[in-house]
Amino acid sequence: MIYAVVQNRDGLSKEWEHEVANLKDTFSPLEATKTLGISFGIAGGFSLVWLIFMRNCVKFAVYGLFAISIAAELFGCAALFYLANTNVIDSSWEKGWLNAFGVLAFILFGYTCHVLYMICHRVALAASLIKVAGSVLARAPLVFVVGTFMALCHFAWMVFVGGAAWAILSTTESNSFWISLGLALMGYWGLQVLGNIAVVANYGTLGRWYYGGKDASPAVCGPLCLAFTAHFGSICFGSLLVAIIETVHDMLHAVQKKTNVPSWVLCCVDRAMAAVQASMEYTNKYGFVQVAVHDEHFFSACKRALSFLKYKGLTALVNDSIIARLAQVGAYAGGLLSGAIPVMLNRYWQHEDVTKLGLDGTQETTMAFAGFFLGFFTVYTLISPFASMGTALLVCFAEHPEVLYEDHAEDYKTLIESWESVYGADFVDKAATRANLDIERSGLYVGSSSKMHPIAEELEKLVQMKHAGQLTEAEFEEAKAKLLSN
Repeated sequence: MIYAVVQNRDGLSKEWEHEVANLKDTFSPLEATKTLGISFGIAGGFSLVWLIFMRNCVKFAVYGLFAISIAAELFGCAALFYLANTNVIDSSWEKGWLNAFGVLAFILFGYTCHVLYMICHRVALAASLIKVAGSVLARAPLVFVVGTFMALCHFAWMVFVGGAAWAILSTTESNSFWISLGLALMGYWGLQVLGNIAVVANYGTLGRWYYGGKDASPAVCGPLCLAFTAHFGSICFGSLLVAIIETVHDMLHAVQKKTNVPSWVLCCVDRAMAAVQASMEYTNKYGFVQVAVHDEHFFSACKRALSFLKYKGLTALVNDSIIARLAQVGAYAGGLLSGAIPVMLNRYWQHEDVTKLGLDGTQETTMAFAGFFLGFFTVYTLISPFASMGTALLVCFAEHPEVLYEDHAEDYKTLIESWESVYGADFVDKAATRANLDIERSGLYVGSSSKMHPIAEELEKLVQMKHAGQLTEAEFEEAKAKLLSN
């Protein structure tokens, strides 16, 4: 790819000059710079506001979104039943369909209420995770610098891949389809690697603070250097797996347009690939925590990640989805503001109607879309460390809660109440990990082993017997204390 860019540098230079000349015809450089500057300023200010909002108002945000959804569903249900049972519509089949849709809207309303009831405790846990992660981020502002640097690397990689694709495909007459897929794979792989480097650095920063002792500070430089060196192979391999699946997605879309294969068949295959990709991304997400915190290689880290997901079930994923959803909502909101406000300001300066919702001409469209993408990119880059820190904290606390209790007592108090409301006071990992840690200190147990310790297995059996009604609460506590005292 580098060779192709160098060989075709004259053609790339002419293409760039041509595009710049076309842009100058519709958008002056001064106006473009001013517009992008306004968008970037809005995105930066909104990021600061959203960071404060995420740290202090998680419950309000989640419950507010649910309240809006419930109100919309109730209004839609009432409107459908009203239209179906008044004289507005005479046709009987139309009334039947409206009543049916009204019933579906009511079922959706009931399901939303059920989901809200089920995740109440998880919202509190997500809020506690964000609060503790926010206190760590406040002492490690370099995390945001690293995120910004890696975001710029994302942009540079996309420009490089785009230039290489133009240079290679412009001189290729055959096999362009397979060459395009290869370039797409390299593009996806590079973006995944760059993104995961920042994520692993964030995980390592949280791990240094969590396991570093009472006076430990969240260091950023060390984990970042490890992400580029010792952990780089694991990052590349995990990223490659996801990049292959993303490339197959693109291949399916291209095949669907060029062949007579039924669209529903390709749609089923595409959905199956999406499920595989989501599973692989979650495995990478939790596996990279083990890579960054415990210096494990990729395969053993994935085994521990799969064990974690199997044991925690969907509860861990729900916490992740709550935190990630807030980051995504913030990024979209920041992008919309960064795209809309410069357009409104330009209309105001040009003495035009600022209340008009549509876009006029190429210039306003360019301003709006450039501002949106710049705003989304900036906001998401600055607030995404919250999600990665929350994931690392969830894994570290699940494996070794007593470390937080001994070294960071205030953060433990913040987290433990909401944690027990989700997992219960007799959460087996807490007791099992305490036993394992004592044995680790005596040198009899290797912490990186993926095999569950016998004491943990016995505790698991006790918990199952308690849930089955074979042990009372008192008998369970007595048996657990006896087991841990041996």
